[in-house]
Amino acid sequence: MIESMARGIDNLRRDRNDLQEKVTDLQCRSMKMNLVFNGLEKEHPREDTEGKLREFLSIELGINAHVEFANVHRFGRYNRGRPRPIVARFIYQHDLNMVLESAYLLRGTPYGIHQQFPTAVEERRRSLYPVMRHHRQQGANVKMVRDRLYINGEQYDSDDWDDRYPEDTRDETALKEHFGYR
Repeated sequence: MIESMARGIDNLRRDRNDLQEKVTDLQCRSMKMNLVFNGLEKEHPREDTEGKLREFLSIELGINAHVEFANVHRFGRYNRGRPRPIVARFIYQHDLNMVLESAYLLRGTPYGIHQQFPTAVEERRRSLYPVMRHHRQQGANVKMVRDRLYINGEQYDSDDWDDRYPEDTRDETALKEHFGYR
């Protein structure tokens, strides 16, 4: 009796995890054409967010081509000291790629551009950043796709971590300290 209940609970947990993965995948697909822009100042209730974004693209990135947006708006909680990020949904993939390819021009500025991902994916990505930085410093070819890290063409698996690094470097805080990140 208890064993069958335990199996039932395990099946329910597995089903729940499968559903969570499917929902996360659907969220990723729905956000595929979205970019988040940080640091665009002077937020006010009646601002022309799309116009502000077009001006930013022209001045900061030198993109004067007409970019088609489906929707542009600010999101997140209002915080007096900081402007909320702007999310823009692009209609055409080539427009999104053009903006992403120009994002390197923002290094050293208060601005930032990144793809939008669901919270669950952002958390997984955040845990992979220290590993990614370490391998980049070692000269490896590193690429992050959604929430998966590829090092020299092979998918990074945290289970392999045990064989390569000391035990105290497995959690993110210890990893940052071990490799000198802040």
